[in-house]
Amino acid sequence: MVALVLLGLFGGTAYTVLMPPMQKASALVIVPASATAGSGATPAQANATQIVIARSLPVLSAAGASVSPPLSYTAARKRVDVSALSDTVLQVEASGTTARDALALANAAANDYVAYTDRTATAASTGAVAGLKKEAAQLTHQVESLQRQIDAVTRRLGHEKASTYAGERDAALLANLGSSQQAVSLDLNNVSSQIVAAQLSSSELAGSTRVLQAALTVPGSIGSQVLFPLAGAVAGLLGGLLVVVLWARSDRRIRSRDELAVAIGAPVVASSSAGPCRSAKDWRTLVEKYEPSTVETWNARKVLGRLGISDADRFGRFTIFTCDGDQAAIAASVQLVKACAGLGGQVALEAAEVPCLALLRAACTTTGLVEVNGSVTVPSRLANLEQVANRRLIVGLVPVGTTAANSHGGHLSAGGPSLICVSSGFAGEELLAKVALSAADAGTNLAGAIMVNPEPGDST
Repeated sequence: MVALVLLGLFGGTAYTVLMPPMQKASALVIVPASATAGSGATPAQANATQIVIARSLPVLSAAGASVSPPLSYTAARKRVDVSALSDTVLQVEASGTTARDALALANAAANDYVAYTDRTATAASTGAVAGLKKEAAQLTHQVESLQRQIDAVTRRLGHEKASTYAGERDAALLANLGSSQQAVSLDLNNVSSQIVAAQLSSSELAGSTRVLQAALTVPGSIGSQVLFPLAGAVAGLLGGLLVVVLWARSDRRIRSRDELAVAIGAPVVASSSAGPCRSAKDWRTLVEKYEPSTVETWNARKVLGRLGISDADRFGRFTIFTCDGDQAAIAASVQLVKACAGLGGQVALEAAEVPCLALLRAACTTTGLVEVNGSVTVPSRLANLEQVANRRLIVGLVPVGTTAANSHGGHLSAGGPSLICVSSGFAGEELLAKVALSAADAGTNLAGAIMVNPEPGDST
């Protein structure tokens, strides 16, 4: 798990170095006050239309074409972001591989947005003024036509008497023509006012949208520099957890006392702690200098009682079967022999002639503890040899290997009861069954097992 975390951290750091984060620059643009200002909408909502215009195809296409190297509209849209800082200020932010590219693109986007807005405002105003002028021309023509009719009726009234039918008719017509001319004149004045207002609004609108501040670089955050290394470390941690979970699910080795008892069909009679001996020096130190503790001596007494060897005679024979390569279990077996010797009497250790016990046998040879028959005699520390000469215990040590050449633990005459000594987490059910089968084939009665180095959390 640590290796995967370090690998992810290194990969994220390398990616950050080889692919540095994009540089950013931002420019500010003043826009006309939105029509929705004061309605309670946020600046982003109030200027939503302006933001859409600033990121539209005409604006960004022109901005992308003006930088070097040129950018397409799609590429420019990915690198340009527009947001509203207030009702009248937009922020145009652009990113680039270098600070220079980011500044150029931000300035181009801001200037092209202003130019596009001015052109749009001018075009809209020009169309509106043209329509109003056309309407004014029509109204002027109507006023002039009505004036000609009024002049003609006025001349006829000069030759007619007011009391005649023709005089009364022309007088009524003149009054109607005057009223119509007055109404059309009012419409003409209104249209003329609209023309003036539209022209003034066009000039104000065209000048109201402008760049407030040219683009400035945006300092990079520390978070962007540590993002990929942190993400790599997290990915490595998750990958390590997945590997550990999968490995634990596929691991079938026996780790608890209950699992060991169920696997071999015999109880766990004792637990022991021992370190592996990997050299002749380690074995010699164990044989010569190891002194069992009170707890280990008591465990040895319980084991002998389970095997039916009484304290009165301290005479008998039993065999310890271990797994080939389980150095901690082999060392624990030697410690058990030393503890049995501490109870009184002589104890002989008969080690099978197998490769994994070669260093043990060599260490015993150098200490002078190997008898002619190949067994190691461990004298008692509690009594003189003359007093316990007839109280002799023989312990056989037989490692069982996984290969066919060592599947039955070498050549050693066994008899009496037997024990299986195995380290926690060393063997699975298959190997333990092979060890138990070897004990049965040797003519021994499997009385129990000893768990070496049980896990601290094992309370079974």
